[in-house]
Amino acid sequence: MNDQRVERPFNFMVPFWGKRYRDYFVDLCLPSLLAPNNIPLLRVEDGHRFLIATTREDWQAIEHLPIMERLRQHAMPTLIEVDSGTQSPTSADGEASATYASVLQYLTPCLKKLLEAAYRARAYGFQLCPDTLFSDGIVSSLLKYAHEGYHLVLCPALRQTEEAVLVDLISRDLLPARERLSMTGQALTIPPRVMADLFVRHLHPEMWIYEEDGPPLPPNSPFHYWRVPGNRGIILHTFYGGPILMDFAVVAESHSECLERGDFESVYYNENFANCNIHIIQDSDELCMVSLTPEKVNFAQPTIGKVRSIWMKKYEQLHNIRESMWYYIGRNHDVVRRELFHLSIRWHVADLDDVWKKEEQRIDRLINYAVGDYYSISKPPNTHRFPSMLKLHLDPRMLLAKVIRLLFFIMPVVLAAGSRLVNGVIVVARVLIRRIGFALCGNKVALRWWGWRLRKLRSGLIGRPFKEPGPPAP
Repeated sequence: MNDQRVERPFNFMVPFWGKRYRDYFVDLCLPSLLAPNNIPLLRVEDGHRFLIATTREDWQAIEHLPIMERLRQHAMPTLIEVDSGTQSPTSADGEASATYASVLQYLTPCLKKLLEAAYRARAYGFQLCPDTLFSDGIVSSLLKYAHEGYHLVLCPALRQTEEAVLVDLISRDLLPARERLSMTGQALTIPPRVMADLFVRHLHPEMWIYEEDGPPLPPNSPFHYWRVPGNRGIILHTFYGGPILMDFAVVAESHSECLERGDFESVYYNENFANCNIHIIQDSDELCMVSLTPEKVNFAQPTIGKVRSIWMKKYEQLHNIRESMWYYIGRNHDVVRRELFHLSIRWHVADLDDVWKKEEQRIDRLINYAVGDYYSISKPPNTHRFPSMLKLHLDPRMLLAKVIRLLFFIMPVVLAAGSRLVNGVIVVARVLIRRIGFALCGNKVALRWWGWRLRKLRSGLIGRPFKEPGPPAP
């Protein structure tokens, strides 16, 4: 397959800084990209580059490693320097959550530099993260997509637990236990179905809250996934996908300006590729990737499990899907994410059977019932049409959602608060009636107390300070 050529070069793009993510890149990510059917299919003479957005210090730590020398045979490593001042401080042991937060905070400006560099070459872009492993065959697939004329290819993913994945790779003799691949220059070759198995079995705890058959999903869930019976795999519907191919020949010169208005995945695809030829990776046999996250790094808010009736569980499921659809797609009229969410993403370790197909059909019916109007109104040539705000607010399902929320969630709270208020009013009224009665009967204590209350009220009305101590209450 080494004779496969494309008209324009590939520019692989990765941002990172700091030892933790630098080691991810040279010891795991890059070796997986050097598997036989990945970057070795390319020739550096054709202008392929590996753009690395990092600090000068990090670049100097990796530029002469054996793994980088091997990369130079196929794609030229190129530094896109970022300011070392963008690094947030971490603890002496490279505390994981602080490093993770640093990456999230400064990722967008780094991506902007990478996108602009790839655009100047009018290349095919492949944007990746340093803590990601890729299955063998991903570059072979990219060559095919480029020849078929796709302008954007997205590959959805979820996060996996780093420790469990690495132990599994070592036990399979795919990853050496005592050698660093960055020092040996060896490739990390992971077949697609092995990668899919790692993906399914080692989902990070941060992802557990998005399983549809688990506790109630958090509001505006970005992921909705189902486990297929019999440990066959996972079916995912998502609003997020990693760009493994972007054709910079079809985007405008101002393509990166949108990053000033939002993060990369929220704005870049829709503003630059909405009218282009897009392909979504739906099957792990096509290609697969695993995103590594330490087990202790978990920013997901836990949800509290509770006993729910079947109809209530189904209602919550439909309502969550519809609210998520509005949050990620409806309010911004995001064409790319709309098409992405409609597709079933399949991660499986064996052939798809009737059980799998039946489950997928059930989920498709659920998705269509929850948000089918987003797709019925946008059939070609009306791909840029979305349901109106009025239609969405008057939709029977949303009205039903509001009624159920009112009856089962809001009204009990209001009634409880109202009950306490009424009881309080009754208690106060009884006290006042008793004190009025005492005063009418000529009780001197009550008359003195009411006189004091009236003088205090008058002072308050005319804005005069009132310092007279209160008499004993009757």
